[in-house]
Amino acid sequence: MKSKGNSSRALHSAMGVMVFAFTLVASGLLAQSATEIYKSAGDLYKQKQFSEAAVSYEKLLAQGYRSADVYYNLGNCYFKMDSIGKCILNYERALRLAPGDEDAAHNLRLAALRTVDKIEPVPQLAILTWWNHMLEFYTSATWASFSLLVLWLAWLVGAVGLLLGRKRISFSVAGFLTMLSFVFLFFALVQRQHENATNRAILMAASANVKSAPDDNAGNLFLLHEGTRLQILDRVGEWNKIRLEDGKVGWVPRRLTEVI
Repeated sequence: MKSKGNSSRALHSAMGVMVFAFTLVASGLLAQSATEIYKSAGDLYKQKQFSEAAVSYEKLLAQGYRSADVYYNLGNCYFKMDSIGKCILNYERALRLAPGDEDAAHNLRLAALRTVDKIEPVPQLAILTWWNHMLEFYTSATWASFSLLVLWLAWLVGAVGLLLGRKRISFSVAGFLTMLSFVFLFFALVQRQHENATNRAILMAASANVKSAPDDNAGNLFLLHEGTRLQILDRVGEWNKIRLEDGKVGWVPRRLTEVI
């Protein structure tokens, strides 16, 4: 699927190949095999063999080679195959690993246009919206790296201040940097919880009746369609209690959903 930033996506894809190779070598696994599968999947996509390309990307994921680039490319395959549920699921997973990926975010918006249910989110306080966007701009690993970098800089400033005899100024700056380091560490911990959360899911069935209780015989509340994003509130047996972005709540069979 063609999207914004083709040059940046080409660079991103090239980097994805290198990341695979580096990761596999570092873990002592057979790098050549996985890299060849990844390259083969890309070639199949270019030849418009989207189903075969999807199988190759799924094979990589089944072997444990998860990356934002693989999820993004797999999402593109399913978009071309008009499998909106799987398409949205994989774009969401790509953004979970790379929150700042503009191509994945753009393609997710395009995929959302193909969904049947147009759900308007409950209005949120501006400060909460800003907070969520700020946290999700980087991964937890990136926030943690910022924390370590700033803490190291604080130690350096303190050491230089001692050597130059400027304790007051250097210690003030070092103290500020240390506090900033803890702020970044807090961001990393919060974002890590978000990344590991299992309470967000996508409806994978073509359609599903949302029930008033976790029972096939319970009353129908409303109808949902493939690709709808859900928040899982509770799990009872083979049922998920879900909430939509507009606040509606009900129950759907767990087999019809896939956790992001």
